[in-house]
Amino acid sequence: MAGPRARATLQKIVDDVELNDATFPFLAAREISVLNGVPARLFRISFSGEHAYELSVPADYGNGVARVLMQAGEEFGIRPFGIKAMLALAVEKSYRLVGRELSIEYAAFESGLDRSV
Repeated sequence: MAGPRARATLQKIVDDVELNDATFPFLAAREISVLNGVPARLFRISFSGEHAYELSVPADYGNGVARVLMQAGEEFGIRPFGIKAMLALAVEKSYRLVGRELSIEYAAFESGLDRSV
């Protein structure tokens, strides 16, 4: 889930987890449950440069959770997006990927990763 309403959408389906910046900051990860008991892992990470989360659930629950997420986000105009759109967003935010902008042939400082070192 990525975008300005990702948190509000996701908050509707998580059980007993507050997703604000203080309790769930960037790069946080936590085992949670969704939809009244489905086990999940939630990661606050962004590969798009937008406020985003990754939600992992057992495969048997994937389609159901995806449907519920889409329903939860209807009021916000939720839309699915593909990997190519995510990569375009990452480029706009100067997010670099190994194999595309980064290589083992360049040092971190040469790649503009000063803030990460």
